[in-house]
Amino acid sequence: MLLYTLLFSADASAEDCNAIRRDLAKANPHEAAGLFVTLAECDPDAARRMAAATLPPLLSGDEGHAAIAAAIEVGANEPAATWLLNLQSDEQAKAVRALGDVCAESEATQQFFISQASSMGDEFWNQRWYRALGACSAQPIQDLLWSELDQGIDIGRSRFFGILEAYSRSAGIAAVPKLAELAGRNDDPEVEVNVISAFTDAARVGQVGGMDQPTANKAVRAIVGLAPELSIKAIEQARLTLQTLGAEAESDSIAAVRYDAVKQDDGMFLWGVVAVENASCKGGKKMMQRLNFAAVSEPGNTWPDQFEEKVQASLETAWPLDLAERCKGEGTVSLRVPSAPFASEADLKAWLDAQLEEAADPAVKKPIRMEQDPLNI
Repeated sequence: MLLYTLLFSADASAEDCNAIRRDLAKANPHEAAGLFVTLAECDPDAARRMAAATLPPLLSGDEGHAAIAAAIEVGANEPAATWLLNLQSDEQAKAVRALGDVCAESEATQQFFISQASSMGDEFWNQRWYRALGACSAQPIQDLLWSELDQGIDIGRSRFFGILEAYSRSAGIAAVPKLAELAGRNDDPEVEVNVISAFTDAARVGQVGGMDQPTANKAVRAIVGLAPELSIKAIEQARLTLQTLGAEAESDSIAAVRYDAVKQDDGMFLWGVVAVENASCKGGKKMMQRLNFAAVSEPGNTWPDQFEEKVQASLETAWPLDLAERCKGEGTVSLRVPSAPFASEADLKAWLDAQLEEAADPAVKKPIRMEQDPLNI
């Protein structure tokens, strides 16, 4: 914002252009930046002529950045580029980012970036000038970023993923179909994961002004549509991305896609649960244990980290779990749940048998095993 203010707030009508030119010609590097900005407002042609002599000694910082932006506005692209390229890498990154901040409102700056991408070639991308362009929503910049991104992962993973983020931020809602296209034509799990994550960049998540809801809504529909074609890692990223976009129901719904390989013939997913009741009865003189177990079915909207909470809410009303109360003592109830739905009844039985054996308390002579009716959650 300071750069924008410095660049566009000069009151040219109140200045004597000849005096400004004279002052600029003898100004030291601390004074020259502000004078150059004023001259660019007062007499753009004069500023363009003086740019080659004025810009090289300018100091990096807000005023220097404003002077470079002013030089680009008056057409002094070559001296501006030379100044930028002679900076140390950290100073150059700050200066390029400052140009990115005014790029959306400045056609000259947009064309400067496009020109630099052409003249610098790979160095434009290797020096990561594209990072500044995420803040520039102008169509020419979107086209520049997409033309590079469209080449695919062969440009290099780091480069591809960095440009992916910048493009998504720049294009916003226009990025959604492009991201869907990228995800659809890549079968590389890492690429899929990064593309799915980039939908949050398009929706402006975490940016000033908050998430763009229309873009988020469009992204949610795209991700749900893509889910059946994604790798497992990408589906799991899709869940996180949907949650970030506020689409909790949709993020739950794609659990069915993640575990499609173990869907049962009736379209349901097969889980299991063991509820372990341990009780100290009759003043602590007797220990009892009851192992409740059952199959659990659900329609495919449950992820493993959600299963325990869901099944607990269901079994607390369906099962008595009153061992301690019945023996007039105190006790605990703990659940054992699987890490994923089962492919078959045989797999469920094997898991239940192992859990029942492992949970049995050796201090209790005869733990009670109680098979409960199957649960639907």
